[in-house]
Amino acid sequence: MGLDDIMIVPETDGVELLNRFKKYVSVDAATKKKGINIDSFINIAQQGHFEEGSIHEILENCELLLCSTPPPPRNAELEERISKLKAEQANKEYKSMTESPPEKI
Repeated sequence: MGLDDIMIVPETDGVELLNRFKKYVSVDAATKKKGINIDSFINIAQQGHFEEGSIHEILENCELLLCSTPPPPRNAELEERISKLKAEQANKEYKSMTESPPEKI
């Protein structure tokens, strides 16, 4: 997890922040909340766009959201291999359960 996974989501009164920096706004896939990526927020702050207040005052009315990234797609070749190995293991277990017990001497 890096800074790319953190988003600043303003509360309802912070909508003007989103409107002011529309090109930086993104939407979290899981929560559907609109916010500004933390990297973009830092760049905006370094460029001096927050003249009306301190950064800590802006952040007081915001929520930090850890964005959920979708898991990478599973490899079809690997899935096929796993299913073959599971079938082989199940066959081995079945054979060991169904074989005749050894004869006593």
